[in-house]
Amino acid sequence: MYELLHAGLTKRENSNNRIQVAIIGSGFLGRGAIVQASYMKGIRIAAIVNRDLSKVTDALAQCKQPQPYATCTTGSEINRCI
Repeated sequence: MYELLHAGLTKRENSNNRIQVAIIGSGFLGRGAIVQASYMKGIRIAAIVNRDLSKVTDALAQCKQPQPYATCTTGSEINRCI
């Protein structure tokens, strides 16, 4: 089963068709999800929603490689960035 998942995610990564996810909150569980997603091929964090930007930047600093991000405060800004 894991081989199929790995093959499918690798195929998505190679074809630039990654699964986009949004994470709400960057506390203990959210931070873990953010860091874990940074290690997975075929996954892209499209949005992180949190009231405290410093918690988001702290989580991004723990990722496998630097993650580019933009700070958005309106729905239209989020749509533009995604």
